[in-house]
Amino acid sequence: MFIDFATILYLASVLFLAVWVVDAYFFQSAREAHNQKAWLKIKEAEEARQPFSEERKDQLIDKEPLFTDMAKSFFPVLVLVIVLRAFLVEPFRIPSTSMVPTLLTGDFILVNKLAYGINLPVINHRLQMDKQPTRGDVVVFRFPEEPYTYYIKRLIGLPGD
Repeated sequence: MFIDFATILYLASVLFLAVWVVDAYFFQSAREAHNQKAWLKIKEAEEARQPFSEERKDQLIDKEPLFTDMAKSFFPVLVLVIVLRAFLVEPFRIPSTSMVPTLLTGDFILVNKLAYGINLPVINHRLQMDKQPTRGDVVVFRFPEEPYTYYIKRLIGLPGD
């Protein structure tokens, strides 16, 4: 099994979504009911002119668990990153000296995923083909014999050459 950054993003987003859904269905309503009772107790104490200290209020109120709060915060960000990487741009690192002197080993490039049309990442289907690759373009591809390795090369030959 091959695990790359995109796989980690997908797994993390699924985990955070699962935490969010489980909390919403099983724990959030009980926490809100408990907090309603706590706020009534705090309000009664304030009306009786015996207010609780801030520490005591914090003890009475049931807060959302840290991991649940993190999951709710990070899930939308992860989804945004996944959409950006899948449809707009994706970063790549130059692995070898084959692109010298234009690109050096270790340089990072952003690949425009809309340059030659929209590609659906999961089913690998191209929706539209606006522009054809031209000689001299820098292309990123996977070599069929090594499907987990990205190659970054300058396009020299075109169909029919």
